Amino acid sequence: MTLRLKAGVSTARVDGETVLLDPVSGAYYGLDPIGSRMLDLMLTGNGPVDVGAVLSREYAAAADDIARDAEALAASLVKAGLAETSA
Repeated sequence: MTLRLKAGVSTARVDGETVLLDPVSGAYYGLDPIGSRMLDLMLTGNGPVDVGAVLSREYAAAADDIARDAEALAASLVKAGLAETSA
């Protein structure tokens, strides 16, 4: 799965946190530092399993749990109309 932001969606980073905004629909989403790191990894072509592997080394957490969290984040961003996925 590849995640990409929809056209026109902007991001801003403040103190490690990320805010995504679609100025047309008004949809917005805020991410804490770990969610921001997940998003960065997914936007560079990493799928949930890859994100789990990377973050499990960085945060001493189970890769499978992180992969599920990454999938949930991607689904939330798609549902909010801020991103889209492709196979």
